[in-house]
Amino acid sequence: MPLTHDQERRYARHLIMPQIGRAGQERLLASRVLVIGAGGLGSPVLTYLAACGVGTLGVMDDDVVERSNLSRQILHETADIGRAKVFSAEDRITELNPDCIVHPYKRIFDAHAADELLPHYDLVIDGTDNFATRYIINHACCHHQMPWIHGAVRGMEGYITHFNPAHSDTPCYQCFVPQPPHEHENDCQTRGVLGAVVGVIGTMMAVEAIKILLHLNPHEIGILHRYDGLSGIWKRSHIVRDPECMECGTHSTVTDFAKLRG
Repeated sequence: MPLTHDQERRYARHLIMPQIGRAGQERLLASRVLVIGAGGLGSPVLTYLAACGVGTLGVMDDDVVERSNLSRQILHETADIGRAKVFSAEDRITELNPDCIVHPYKRIFDAHAADELLPHYDLVIDGTDNFATRYIINHACCHHQMPWIHGAVRGMEGYITHFNPAHSDTPCYQCFVPQPPHEHENDCQTRGVLGAVVGVIGTMMAVEAIKILLHLNPHEIGILHRYDGLSGIWKRSHIVRDPECMECGTHSTVTDFAKLRG
């Protein structure tokens, strides 16, 4: 759909970029992204995707806003304490950009949610903070051949990467993390996290999402970008596909998506 006059003014700085232009902005407005987790990572992801004009954002989280969230979860305010994060996020996004349609889902992400929702989206972004959900996201996206972005932060360090199961020669999340670490090993409740570093990683996840939606730099699949907030240094490495991976390997032991239903 052609841009309106108001949209031309709103996205004026995008329209003059050779990487975006009018066609790219129209593509963003037609795009649909599901963000799982409306907390520390989800906040900057949702903020920048909405500001950049992604037309439809699904927001999934079954949690409510707590006071301890406010130092890093910038979509939420003190007045939102006790309120469902998805509805707080919906209000902020709508205020920021009325072009953006928001679908709030106050529920956990499981196989039922995946079957119901993933066919209606172009991209999934993982803003969760637990390994169990990440494995479910990985399995669901492999099953539905859905690209997805993953990020995580601990203390003053974080990383981002993205996976695309449609490219069969690339790794999946389980190639990267074959087994979950010990309980609480990467838990921000016990390890702590600097809110500004969460903002850096979440913002870069939004950049990665825009690149995927606009088909920019398609060779970034399975590239791990690590950030050290103390030194300010970024490091880049490749995640190697594991031919014996239980999810995507030649002898995958996970063949039935229904196994994740309960």
